[in-house]
Amino acid sequence: MEFVRALFASGHVVDLVLAVLAAEFLWLVLRGNRALDVGPGLGAAVLMMLALRGALTGAAWP
Repeated sequence: MEFVRALFASGHVVDLVLAVLAAEFLWLVLRGNRALDVGPGLGAAVLMMLALRGALTGAAWP
């Protein structure tokens, strides 16, 4: 349980989610399933994950 708390406190859980999002985008590009259609959605998800990482680590908002 302490490992999970440390994972969230350090923001590394967001790094794992970002890696999954990158793998998903790469998989879509390699399959040719109109990855450009989901690109903006994945881009928004990446930006939200970066905002979450900043909030978890206590980064200043500016």
